[in-house]
This record gives sequence, structure tokens and C-alpha cells, in this order.
Amino acid sequence: MAIALNVASAGTNTTTSPLTWSHTCTGSNLVLIVAVGCRAIGASISTPTYNGVSMTLLGSQRTMTASVVALYYLLNPAAGSNTISVAFGGTSANCNGGAVSWTGVKQTAQPDAVSGISDQLGSNPSLTVTTVADNCWTTGVCIDGASLTAGLTNRWTADVGVNYGSLEDSNGPKTPAGNVTVNWTASLGSWGAQAASFAPVTGSFSPSISPSVSPSV
Repeated sequence: MAIALNVASAGTNTTTSPLTWSHTCTGSNLVLIVAVGCRAIGASISTPTYNGVSMTLLGSQRTMTASVVALYYLLNPAAGSNTISVAFGGTSANCNGGAVSWTGVKQTAQPDAVSGISDQLGSNPSLTVTTVADNCWTTGVCIDGASLTAGLTNRWTADVGVNYGSLEDSNGPKTPAGNVTVNWTASLGSWGAQAASFAPVTGSFSPSISPSVSPSV
């Protein structure tokens, strides 16, 4: 079974914790991926929940401008429309987030690979995810001090209180397995980026059995 996009969703920038928004999961063998960006002095992000179920951290990065970005996932999320909720903290905090759900994702031994990086020099954000399984999809989130243009398929872009957050994915499989570049174009600034890949459900092989033939005597 190949991985496919279910739906993308996004929150609205807020200074009041928690940040909440609705996401609708449909289909089978689902994964829900949530990206959160927070700009504040001493910015902090608590583990998001979906339908009250805690998600798992893939990784987080902190920038020189006191922003933090984090990527989370949940296998087999509840079907239907449910609330994503993220508590956050910090002085004069601004927070926003986006989410994407995919079908056709293997429900064990995930993620396939994880990569994260932060940069203080103002170069364009870029990182590499080295997929292990064949036909993985890759996703990544970045937070930056200026506008962002995603190098892959953009699923969420928003102002996070001057900083911008952007979630993107490969929108297709990597085959054969290997390096996937997750990148953005940014006009300036210190940034942080976090990415991961997920493996698809693999089909089982059922050999055909030929009927036995009894020779005539």
C-alpha cells in the first residue's frame, strides 16, 4: 500500500495557551504529523494532544532569536474531526501550528529516519533525511526570522509573531531509499528545521499452490 495525503490543517497564531485547532482523519493505516512554532523569550512547547491522546516528539530545534520549532507524530489517530491542543509558554509568546495526515503508513517501527538542524548565520534552511525503507514519504518544519518558501510541497505557512513557520512534505515516495533534501528559501535570519520520514505498509506475499496431479496407471 502506498502512502497518500489524507488532509492538511492549520491553527491560528495566538498569544494565549493552549493553541487549538481541528483536524479530520479519514482512511486506514494513518499517521498524524503536527508541527509547532513558538516565538518567545524562554519559549517552550508542551506535548500536543489529538483527541486527548498525547503525541510523540520527533525532534525540536531552537534558534538564536529565541524561537523553538518541534515536530510530533501519532500513529493510528482517531477517525473523524478532533481537536489538536498544544500548550506553550514564554515571555510574550506567539505560537502557531500546522498538521498533515497520511494514509498507507506502517503502524509499527516508526519513524523511518529523523534529522534536525539549526543555523545562526542566515543561510537558506536545508537538511537531509536519509530514508531507510523503500517508498517512504518525508516531511519537515522550519521556523525562521523572515518569510519562507518551501522547496517541497507546502502544507502550512503562517506568521508566528514576526517569525514564520512552514510545514512541507515530499508528496510522493522516495525510491530507492536514500537522501531526501528538505529545504526552504528564506530572506534572512536564524532558523531551526526538523524533519522525518515514514515507511509505508508493505504487502505480504502469498505463494500460489498448484493442485497435485496423480498419474494414471
